[in-house]
Amino acid sequence: MQVDKQQLREELGQRWKRLWPVTSGPPRPPVFEGVGRAAERLRRLDVYRRAQVVAVMADAVLMQVRINVLSDGKQLLGITPGLKQGMVLVDPGRVAVHRRRRALAGAMLHKTGRLVRLPDQRPPKIDLMVVGALAVDSRGICLGDGRGIADLAWAILGSLGAMEESTPVAVVVADEQVVELLPSEAWDLPVTHILTPTRVLTPPSPARPIPSLSALPPRLARLPVVQATRMAVTS
Repeated sequence: MQVDKQQLREELGQRWKRLWPVTSGPPRPPVFEGVGRAAERLRRLDVYRRAQVVAVMADAVLMQVRINVLSDGKQLLGITPGLKQGMVLVDPGRVAVHRRRRALAGAMLHKTGRLVRLPDQRPPKIDLMVVGALAVDSRGICLGDGRGIADLAWAILGSLGAMEESTPVAVVVADEQVVELLPSEAWDLPVTHILTPTRVLTPPSPARPIPSLSALPPRLARLPVVQATRMAVTS
C-alpha cells in the first residue's frame, strides 16, 4: 500500500506541476489557480465563523488562510514546517497587516509567533484545523506528501487534549484535486470539509484515528515536540 501511495504521489506531483508551474521540488500540496476563492469559501463556513483558535499547517497553499485567520480576529496556531520548530501561537494584533504575507510564510512562523513550550505550556483548545493535500476523495480521505505531519499534528494535539474527535478539519484544494477514491490507512486523518474555488463538499463523518504517539517512524519520534508531548502527557 505504501509503495502504491508513493507512486501516486509522484504521478500527481507531476500532473500538478504541469497545471501550476509555480509548484516545484518534491510532491507537495500545490499552489493552484483560484486558491484565494477556496480560502474565501472557508471563511463562509459556520465552523470557521465560530472558531476562536484555528490550527493551520505551514503549506504555501494555506498562506491566505493564515492571513484570513488573523484578519478575522482569530488566534492562529501555526504548525511549523515539518514540526521541527513545534507549534506557535500568533495573536491577531501581533502582526501588522502589511507584514502578514512575509511573517506568516512557513519558514517564518517560528519567528512570528509565541512558541508553545511543552511540557510546561499547553496549546489552547483548537476549534478548527486546516490542512493541504495532494488530493482528496469524496470520503474525506487525503493523500498528503508522505511526511505525515498533519497526522502527527492531530496526534499531538489530541494527546494534549487540545483537539477532540469531533473537531472539524478542512482541506483547501483545487477542483482537479478531488478524486474518486484514494488508498487509506488506519492513521490517516480524514477531513470534514473540502474547499475548492467553486464548491464546498462535506464528506460523511468518518472514524478518526485515536491520537497516539506510539510506533512513530524514527524521523518523527526524534522530533523535540514529540518528546516534549510525551513528557507533558505523562507528567
